[in-house]
Amino acid sequence: MRPASQFFIAETGGWVVDHRANSALPGYLVVASKRSADDLSDLSDDDLREIGPLLALSQAALKK
Repeated sequence: MRPASQFFIAETGGWVVDHRANSALPGYLVVASKRSADDLSDLSDDDLREIGPLLALSQAALKK
């Protein structure tokens, strides 16, 4: 379980979305893989299936 953070937005099995702490731009998000990988092609199919809907939900939240 992640520690509580004022920058935390969302989390899935393979990804974490946070507001960029050192950015003055509102809505500047970081989507980070929980897995160590140098390239998206190194990630599992499950992790890759999660990122599309996660990005869509993040964008929808920003639009609100």
